[in-house]
Amino acid sequence: MPVLLMLLLMFHALPLHAGPWLREKGESFLSFSLEADLLEGGDFAAFYGEYGWSERTTVGLDLGGHSGEMSKALIFVRRHFGTAPGGMLLAVELGSGLAGGDRALRPGLSFGRGFDWKGHSGWLVLDARALILDEGRETAWEGDLTFGFRAFRQSRAILQLQARQPVSGDAQIKLAQSWVIERAPGRHLEIGMTAGIRNSDALALKLALWHSF
Repeated sequence: MPVLLMLLLMFHALPLHAGPWLREKGESFLSFSLEADLLEGGDFAAFYGEYGWSERTTVGLDLGGHSGEMSKALIFVRRHFGTAPGGMLLAVELGSGLAGGDRALRPGLSFGRGFDWKGHSGWLVLDARALILDEGRETAWEGDLTFGFRAFRQSRAILQLQARQPVSGDAQIKLAQSWVIERAPGRHLEIGMTAGIRNSDALALKLALWHSF
């Protein structure tokens, strides 16, 4: 617990993607990431994209796989659902496609709000999703709690607590932290690490490129 508390204090975070904040109409966001396992070898590559279809609707694509083998390919729609007192935003999402070779549905909810701290903007986001497989006979669950903080020169720090309950087996918890550096307007480089903290021995290095236009 002291180590986790120290990390929380060191890394204020930003939603890795939009959370409940939709893309503006006509705006696009793309990211390509590569995560390498430092203990067991192997890698995971992912492509993620969002497009502002309308003021209240964002559509997107979520692809990923290990060592040249596709493990997920989903399209999704995210809609603004409402704003609670105090500025908390809520968005609902529905994804459809393939996961692990099976047809899959991925409904989800996203809650988030912004805050200011000593003249810097920050974010707090909770994402919760279900991955429904095998025509509804199997379900996996996942949730991410993300803290965000915009630091100096448009750089951003990220801390994300990731919880996963697979279809079978024990729930896993991981901690991901990274630093995002603006290389040019709309273009960022992300460098980070992911470590398992419960029922996971993961230790991975992550590199990602972001592009907004």
